[in-house]
Amino acid sequence: MPAREDNTPQTDRLLIVFSRNPVRGKVKTRLARRTSPDFALEVYERLRKITLNAIQSTDADLQIWYTDCIPVRDLLLEHPAEALLQQRGDLGDRMAGAFRRGYEQGYRKIILIGTDCPGITPDIIRKGFALLDTHDSVIGPAVDGGYYLIGLRFFFADIFDGIPWSTPDVCPMTRRKLRAAGRTVADLETLSDIDTLDDLRNSSLIIP
Repeated sequence: MPAREDNTPQTDRLLIVFSRNPVRGKVKTRLARRTSPDFALEVYERLRKITLNAIQSTDADLQIWYTDCIPVRDLLLEHPAEALLQQRGDLGDRMAGAFRRGYEQGYRKIILIGTDCPGITPDIIRKGFALLDTHDSVIGPAVDGGYYLIGLRFFFADIFDGIPWSTPDVCPMTRRKLRAAGRTVADLETLSDIDTLDDLRNSSLIIP
């Protein structure tokens, strides 16, 4: 559910989804190099459909943040949501900007996910929000060392600074930054993202 027209939250919970605009040749480029741009786009759209199913029954306001432009129509906007454009900068800058805006709007528990994880479910997202009742932060670790979900109940932009994105150090460094700041961290189950052909082969994702 989106915030009301005056941008005041309907709940204290906000779910942010980061999505690339689904354009041939611009998504899943590492997968495309081993297959084709058309196949990579098909995989990405399948992942976005899984994400849509995961976000439809979560009791939180919803924002979809796009990389290039705000589409007039998109499958992720089939569920009531606010559509926004990611700011410039690296992934950390863009994530910090989205969290900052959410707290400025008045949200108190914010979770951010991407659109690369075939194992994401409504239960995992609901569990993430529940863990924010008793912890300062929650992380959904990815097998490759990154994370598929991060949730915070405070604004702490430093955890996104100096992170070597797309490396196995992302999740460990983020945990260290949170704990060094005296923040409690809860972990969700470890899941796999799909970025490469090997990731796809090792997943249960079925492409029609």
